[in-house]
Amino acid sequence: MGCSRPTRWTLVFVYVVTIFQILRPCQGYITAYSWGSSKQGGDDSTVSGDLREGVLDVVASGDSTSGAFAALKGDGSVVAWGYPQYGGYIDPWIAPYLSSNVSEIVGTPKGFLAHTTNGTVISWGGRSGAADLTRVTAGASNQVIGNECAMAVIMNNGSVQAWGQPSCGIITDAFSSMRSYFHSGNVKLYSNVNTFAALKQDGTVFAWGPTSYGGGYIISSSNVAVVDVFSNDFAYAALKNDSSVEVWGDPYVGGDWKIDNVNAAFSSLTGVKTIFSTGSAFAALLFDGSVATWGKALTGGDSSSVSVQLAFGIVNISSTSTAFAALTTNRTVVVWGKADSGGSIQGSVASLLWNITAITANYEAFAALRADGAVITWGNSASGG
Repeated sequence: MGCSRPTRWTLVFVYVVTIFQILRPCQGYITAYSWGSSKQGGDDSTVSGDLREGVLDVVASGDSTSGAFAALKGDGSVVAWGYPQYGGYIDPWIAPYLSSNVSEIVGTPKGFLAHTTNGTVISWGGRSGAADLTRVTAGASNQVIGNECAMAVIMNNGSVQAWGQPSCGIITDAFSSMRSYFHSGNVKLYSNVNTFAALKQDGTVFAWGPTSYGGGYIISSSNVAVVDVFSNDFAYAALKNDSSVEVWGDPYVGGDWKIDNVNAAFSSLTGVKTIFSTGSAFAALLFDGSVATWGKALTGGDSSSVSVQLAFGIVNISSTSTAFAALTTNRTVVVWGKADSGGSIQGSVASLLWNITAITANYEAFAALRADGAVITWGNSASGG
């Protein structure tokens, strides 16, 4: 199955700090390599034979200190490596479930979720904290998600199940007032650090988990239905079918318009196409190509320094944990947020950012792909910037 020569190289700049992967298309598959800190998945020597051919996809788990990778192979099996407590180790008892028929894998902050063709969800990771996230759940849909210490899934009948640490979104009696919402009609799941939210078929949204992170909140579809939900670490933003936005969660990181000292006028924000986030701020891309930001000022909530550049012509936005980078119609880049995580670009790097076709990011650095194939990085040097 080997390739005699690569036809195209794609840089995947993953969430886990200091790790890069190069994925090389080859006869419908990819070849995967990783390097960097072994605690963050940079040492793939134990599984290298499985990664050099026949890989369909690679996803990451982790945070700024530790992490792991999982690869989905063409034969439906899964290979994992990296920090064991973040899913880099597959328990022997669940290994048979991951040996075939896996159709998708999803990375979470503390582990992985795998969905099989027969409707079974296998989760693993999170073994260093109060909750072991390892579980096999039959009869699940392909809607699976995780937060820092719990996981959730929509079942085939539209109900929701969650498992892990109680303080991270387990369905308990504390949410008895919304218990009926869990039973049916759920179509999509979302999460922040410690809570989950579900979108129902009728456009209703409900969230559960600690109230300080946005749990215990309901948006009824009786007025304007929700079409999508976005989150940062501590708050949510719901996009409605009239292109307006409703926010909730921690009021100091974007969960409350009224006390946002940067963009208080956004309580009437409309014309929104989609929303992006750092760990504690939001950025909305409007249909007219402008950008509106709110949340913690230092991590991207305040974009006043680049307001002129963000007034029109923005086509996409990427983010690190504390900074944003916007791609313009003329293929230049606009950044704001925390300087040492990519919110500022030195002149020597700025001169290279022309004819940019795509931007991606990890926890503290950005990487831009230029039309001629060059890759330009900036941000925290320890994270690849």
